[in-house]
Amino acid sequence: MKQAGYSLIELMVVVTIVGIIAAAAAPYYGEAVEQARCDQAIETLRSVWSAQRMHRLEHGVYATSLEKLDDAGLLDRSMKRSDALFAYSMSGSDSTFLVEAKRLGTSWQGSFLISETGDLSGSVEDRGGRRVTP
Repeated sequence: MKQAGYSLIELMVVVTIVGIIAAAAAPYYGEAVEQARCDQAIETLRSVWSAQRMHRLEHGVYATSLEKLDDAGLLDRSMKRSDALFAYSMSGSDSTFLVEAKRLGTSWQGSFLISETGDLSGSVEDRGGRRVTP
């Protein structure tokens, strides 16, 4: 009578194949996670850009700080979280502005910028040379 089931050798072959596939995919997983984090920061920059346009429509000038946009109720609350992965800052005048999202903490370093024209620039890079761009 033949017994149903798998032998130890069959299980070891499957575990070995799964391990090889996981080892090959691991570097791409970290980059995909960082791309998602950067995409979120870029969306936050775009929301600040939209807030600045609203401020200019209402007041005739751009806000000169993120605090002024926040006081006007135009900023997304997620920018103030203490566990944020990016630090946001703004510089400019009544007619121009530049908002920066600078990567905090990890092995990934760099920043993204958006200007009053809506142009995005910048990148973040890890120690291994992998780069994420907008």
